[in-house]
Amino acid sequence: MSINVALRHLTHYRYDRAISLGPQTVRLRPAPHCRTRILSYSMKVLPAKHFINWMQDPHSNHVARLVFPDTTRELRIEVEVIGEMSVINPFDFFLEPYADAYPFEYEAAQRDELAPYFRTEKVTPLVERYLTGIARDRKHIVSFLVELNQRLANDIRYGLSSYVWTENLGRAHRVAAAVEAGMCFVNSQNVRDLRQPFGGTKASGTGREGGTWSFEVFLEPKNVCVSLGDHPIPRWGTE
Repeated sequence: MSINVALRHLTHYRYDRAISLGPQTVRLRPAPHCRTRILSYSMKVLPAKHFINWMQDPHSNHVARLVFPDTTRELRIEVEVIGEMSVINPFDFFLEPYADAYPFEYEAAQRDELAPYFRTEKVTPLVERYLTGIARDRKHIVSFLVELNQRLANDIRYGLSSYVWTENLGRAHRVAAAVEAGMCFVNSQNVRDLRQPFGGTKASGTGREGGTWSFEVFLEPKNVCVSLGDHPIPRWGTE
């Protein structure tokens, strides 16, 4: 049985006097190619007197264009979406033969279609040094991406949780052991038993809670040292 999740977004402006609003464009609707099943969608707009036209941008995303004929002292846009959190197979893809190993070159027709994604900005020195350190040896594309994500995860100073999606159990164990994070979920989304330890590493904190690890919250440990034999006791501040 899947879980339904409701998302609510509210944009609300109040003005100290009546104003005229120009046309407003709103991008708050799931795209038609969204893989999550959308059970319901609603958008409520104030002022109530308005005209709405739904359009699609070049990437098929829904865009609402709102026009308000009268002056108003308030603009309120409230959107609610209910989606079904069903399991989606992350391995439902295939690779073209030319893209089976990295590095590779896109075919000319695809480069034209992907032109916006090839536009880059000048990288900062920090990013440039990081990119220089990434090996460009020919390797299977999935293995390359796994190693790249693993390295990036470990170089980031936070480490609360990590996620591994793979059909290869051996790869799952290797990545889970190599990633510096307090928790690792394999082919799951935060499915955690409350008896299991919860906590992170690096800048995400130390210590664990949950299960027997939670007992420490209610305890006040005291360290008592008792000497059972003779030994010299130094006098601080003297030779």
